[in-house]
Amino acid sequence: MKVFILSLLVVFFLAFCGGKKRIPRDIISIEKMHLVLWDVIKADEYIMYRSNKDSSLHKEKETVKLYKRILDTYKITEEDFRKSMNYYQKNPDLLKIILDSIQKKADRIYSAPETISTVE
Repeated sequence: MKVFILSLLVVFFLAFCGGKKRIPRDIISIEKMHLVLWDVIKADEYIMYRSNKDSSLHKEKETVKLYKRILDTYKITEEDFRKSMNYYQKNPDLLKIILDSIQKKADRIYSAPETISTVE
């Protein structure tokens, strides 16, 4: 929990301090973009998993459905998303903040604590 809070503080500090660029109002915020991209990555993993199990799955069709659900969940349009992605790609320092926070979240979730097995 402490690591999560510290990560958020770092993201906020980097995003809003030190004379950094101000994100235009029509661009999805760093925090929201983090959440959206996290869900997009999970959707891609899900489609990959399903397509390995079901060869009849229409990956592109299913991917579009899931992406639409994600955008609807966050109440953003495809145009908003594309515009924001273009903005962040043109501002790699800001994109790095988003991607680093996603990586930290994945590390936290997917890294299981090591267990010590004992032989009795």
